[in-house]
Amino acid sequence: MTGSSSIGFPSRSFPGLGGSSSTHRTEGDSGDAGVEASAAQTEFRDFMASLPISLTPSAIVAMLQRRMNGLDSQISARITEMEGQQEQIGALQSQAEILLAVQAEANPDGDIRSDKPVTINGETKTAAEWIARTGVSIGQVPGHRTAPTYKSNALSAATKTIESRIKQANQGNELRMMDLQSLMQQRSSEISLATNMLKAVQEGTDAIVRNMA
Repeated sequence: MTGSSSIGFPSRSFPGLGGSSSTHRTEGDSGDAGVEASAAQTEFRDFMASLPISLTPSAIVAMLQRRMNGLDSQISARITEMEGQQEQIGALQSQAEILLAVQAEANPDGDIRSDKPVTINGETKTAAEWIARTGVSIGQVPGHRTAPTYKSNALSAATKTIESRIKQANQGNELRMMDLQSLMQQRSSEISLATNMLKAVQEGTDAIVRNMA
């Protein structure tokens, strides 16, 4: 179904419906007025009873509610997934930021002493403490009479791995966003369809009631 144009009503003729079928009452017709009114009421009841169950207003609203429940559940799931993915992206970005900051402290040989103080966002910790915070495993090289060191290229490789994961997560969220937009458009279409169906039924009913007066 694509709109009100697809809705068919039972083929019935009612007093006053259709150009050539309407009649004009005169004073001489007053004796038949009660009979015609009663017949019109009967026709109206028959018309409403003959409507397919899917076209009754209450059934249309119930159908729409079921569709909305299903779509809203999918929309909620997509939003939850995107929020969770965004949190993961934030954590990965924090890891990359720390590794880059520690790597920037490397000496000309590309070594960073594990006990070297590193300040990030106003907070100072040793390189080892910062790396431990990321949860990323970076091997240390034993120092000669000094604290163990980290190799700059090891930090660079770990950072590139994290950046790759960030890229994949962003791509995943882009696909989820497209899916979410599709679901939202489908939700809007369902509401529009139900509105058109209700309007068509109401217009048919109104036309009959006017001719009963």
